[in-house]
Amino acid sequence: MRERGLRPLQVWVPDVRTPEFAAEARKQSVLVAQADATGRSWASHGDSIADRAAGATDAGSTAPTRRRVDIM
Repeated sequence: MRERGLRPLQVWVPDVRTPEFAAEARKQSVLVAQADATGRSWASHGDSIADRAAGATDAGSTAPTRRRVDIM
């Protein structure tokens, strides 16, 4: 693969087999469903959904900040 100009890359991902992952997935699914029920596009409100999923309640929250990283 190196001959083709590629290099190895190690990526760590969440373990989807854990109960914690299942609980977080359920919580975020509910938030998306609630946003969908209002008739608004959930995609346009992705940051607020993510903030609520992380436990943020207002602008002064201590929830961790997220940063979008585009990989090319």
